[in-house]
Amino acid sequence: MFQHQPRLQDLLELSTYFKSLPETRPKLLLDLVAQAPATDDYNRFLYEFTKIFRPLRIAETGTDRGRSAAHFALGWAGTMVLTIDIDPACSTNVRELGLGQITAVTGDAAEVDLIGPFDVLFIDSLHTQKQARRELDAFRYRMNPGAIAFYDDIHIDSDMEEFWKSVPEPKIDLSELHFSGFGASIIDGAF
Repeated sequence: MFQHQPRLQDLLELSTYFKSLPETRPKLLLDLVAQAPATDDYNRFLYEFTKIFRPLRIAETGTDRGRSAAHFALGWAGTMVLTIDIDPACSTNVRELGLGQITAVTGDAAEVDLIGPFDVLFIDSLHTQKQARRELDAFRYRMNPGAIAFYDDIHIDSDMEEFWKSVPEPKIDLSELHFSGFGASIIDGAF
C-alpha cells in the first residue's frame, strides 16, 4: 500500500512541477541517466513520485541497466523493487548497483510466477502491443487496489499506440516526460 494514495490528477500535477523541485537525486542516479539522457525526465519523475507517495512494492518489466529500478528504490528507503528482464545480463547490471532494495529476476515478465501484491507496475520491456498486453494482464491481479501502472514508449509506433488505446480508463498521457510517450493508469484488477 502507498503511504499517500495518488490520484491521476496528482500525477499530472507532479509532471508539471517536478523540474522546479531542488535536485536531490544521489550521484549514482545522475550517473545512470547521464548514460541515457533521453530517460532523465521520466526517471526523475519516478524518483519524485516515489519520494512523495512512498509505494511499498514496485514491479518493473524491462530492467536494462537498472536506471528506473534505482530511481524507484532511492526515492524512498521503504520501497522494494522487483525488476524482471529476459536478458540475464540485466540482473548482473542491477547487482552491480549494490542496492539491496532491488531484486532482479531473469525471465519473461508475463510468465514469471511472482507473489504480489504490488503498488506500482512499470511496463518498459519489449515495446510491442502483444508483450505489453501480456504483462499488464499477468500483473493486474497481483496489484493492490488503486495501484498505479506506468507505461513507457506508448507513442513509439502504431503498435504501441494501439496498446495504449486498449489500456482501460482511468488513465493519463504524460508524454511530456519522454519523446516516445509515457502514460499512467489506475489498476483495479477488474478489466
